[in-house]
Amino acid sequence: MHLGSSRETKANREDFFRRFDQVAPAASIPMAPCDVDEASMDTKVRINSIQDKTDRRNVEAQSSLHAAGVWLALWFALNMSVTLMNKRALTLANLPVTLTFIHMICNTIGAALYFRAPWTTVARKSLGRDQSKTMFFFSFVFVSNVVTGNWSLGLVSVSFNQVMRALVPGTTLLLSIFLLKSPWSTPKALALLPIGLGVYLACVGDKSSTFLGLTVTIAAVILAALKAVLSSKFLTGAIKMHPADLILHQAPLSAVWCAVAIFVCGEWDSIFSGTSNENLVHAMSWYFLTGVLSFALNLTSFFANRATSALTLAVCANIKQVVVIALSVYLHGDHMTIQTVFGVFLVTVGGAAYALQR
Repeated sequence: MHLGSSRETKANREDFFRRFDQVAPAASIPMAPCDVDEASMDTKVRINSIQDKTDRRNVEAQSSLHAAGVWLALWFALNMSVTLMNKRALTLANLPVTLTFIHMICNTIGAALYFRAPWTTVARKSLGRDQSKTMFFFSFVFVSNVVTGNWSLGLVSVSFNQVMRALVPGTTLLLSIFLLKSPWSTPKALALLPIGLGVYLACVGDKSSTFLGLTVTIAAVILAALKAVLSSKFLTGAIKMHPADLILHQAPLSAVWCAVAIFVCGEWDSIFSGTSNENLVHAMSWYFLTGVLSFALNLTSFFANRATSALTLAVCANIKQVVVIALSVYLHGDHMTIQTVFGVFLVTVGGAAYALQR
């Protein structure tokens, strides 16, 4: 029995190990390596997804930057052209309100044709009661800005007008803080100080301006800043209107304001009594030419405003002003003193400092 029992125990032991060897390979295969591989694959997928999103954002940022550059370049060229051509038109016949009225008519027609063009896919937006009230106020600010700007060109030299308009960025900054609740930036505010000092030096050194010319130019500066801020509100706020749609909303209202002002200011009588027929025809041809360009200018101005900001557009205007001042000295013989040149230099430095802060 003892021998049989030993043999039975040995057989049972061999049978046990044989069964263990059969089960052990399957049981000894860990699941962890498979889980690690799946986790690695998930991590790689997430990393690739994040990388794709980052690449898309970089491409979109570059495209947005290029678009902003294109609109700013177009705005720069048109703004400079309209400024110099308006000065020429007002030299032939000093009728700033009539000039603005023609500009508003050209803007209305241009915006209407834009929406009727076969390539236009943008639909116009309807305005609520509060938005319509704001648009009514905006049309008054818009036309007042154009009228005072044109009036200023008829009262002061082009160089004085452009140097004074360098105050628009600082005024825009203040209005953006109070009206749009924009954050305050100390470096940007400090960058605007050389601009203010440069304007002061240039204006004190200019003896061609009068008190009326200075007053009208200051009003034009304030209205230009207010127009930029309100434009930003319509283009980038809750409404997000298309620039051509904004023009078509406000240009007809602005034309009505101008029509009333033509009679109130007495320009209607001046058109037929104070100007010769030959000069009137010549002036009107310039008025309508600048009117067409003003539509292109307003359109690119709104696009550039939407692509950047109201303050950026105002600072870019300083670069344009330096070029216009140089051209006005060459074309119109505007007198420039050393003090005025230094003031223009400070304006340019301030504009560059702001660009670096942005």
